[in-house]
Amino acid sequence: MGRCQKKSCSGRPTGWSTMCGASSPTSKTKKAIPDIRTDKNAWFAFFDEDGSGALDQEEVVRGVVQTFKLSSDLDRVRMLREILGAVWLEFDHDGGGTVDKKEFLAPGIGLADTLIATMGYA
Repeated sequence: MGRCQKKSCSGRPTGWSTMCGASSPTSKTKKAIPDIRTDKNAWFAFFDEDGSGALDQEEVVRGVVQTFKLSSDLDRVRMLREILGAVWLEFDHDGGGTVDKKEFLAPGIGLADTLIATMGYA
């Protein structure tokens, strides 16, 4: 089974955690998720599942879903995917398709600070 496709998550209340990474074999849910407010570097490293030094959109979706406990709210997860796709280039400044640590940590304009503010975590 490859990456979760949008179709595979729709309409299946129990399908999200099974098919979209909330409890995937590569998931690190057994370890405590770092608090993005206090340790952005650790949060980045935790969800950089492939160790590439950058986050792709699916790694960010999994991170937000797990951090903010959204796996049971499929509508919110779908909305998150759509919004993230629409604004991705705001954070992927070099257009490489991923958000590297510098782009993630950029004070005030990086993805970390934006997630914190957007999710009401500030």
